[in-house]
Amino acid sequence: MKESLALKMGILKIQEEAPFLCMNKFGSRVIQKVLTFAPEEFIRDLKSSVYEMLPKLIDHQYGNYIVQNLFEFGSSSVRKLVVDCCSTNVLEMSLSKYASNVVQWILKAGSVEDKIVIIKEVSGKKELDLLTKNQYGNYVVQLIIENAEVCFLREIHDKIITIVEVDNSLCVGKLRMMVEDKFSQKNIVRLAKRFVKEKSPAS
Repeated sequence: MKESLALKMGILKIQEEAPFLCMNKFGSRVIQKVLTFAPEEFIRDLKSSVYEMLPKLIDHQYGNYIVQNLFEFGSSSVRKLVVDCCSTNVLEMSLSKYASNVVQWILKAGSVEDKIVIIKEVSGKKELDLLTKNQYGNYVVQLIIENAEVCFLREIHDKIITIVEVDNSLCVGKLRMMVEDKFSQKNIVRLAKRFVKEKSPAS
């Protein structure tokens, strides 16, 4: 009983200091631990405070790790909050040193629906051109290629090829090879599944 009360009081103190702690190197680690391991009934108000700060945290040196943690361990509704927050400005976030980490995490660990929200916002020729030539955006494009469905890959493949025709730098050329390889792999898998389905005996 005493331990439970002490934990509750400690979390209340953390909640009071949340705006400072979320932006602090060591404080952000404390916030992550509390959000991951503390009993739900003790951290509802803390979560609400953190959710209100999401736009600032996503593009902060230490805050972005809290958002990644929320996306990794949070419920589907929490993940949607993060995706919705990013979807308003995917391109700018993808070009940012810190916010791009969150965009990458969505592309790595998000649902198909989460990934589609992000990819649709940056699959235009202009957006891909900016991303491929940016040191942070380039990593986002690599993850788009890794995680995009075939329908997106065809479109991205054609646009990256036109970018390579203008810019033959190593990083852009690498992206072209990646998208060609991934497009080939996904088509092979799709054809293999179709073949198995057509050859399977009727039940």
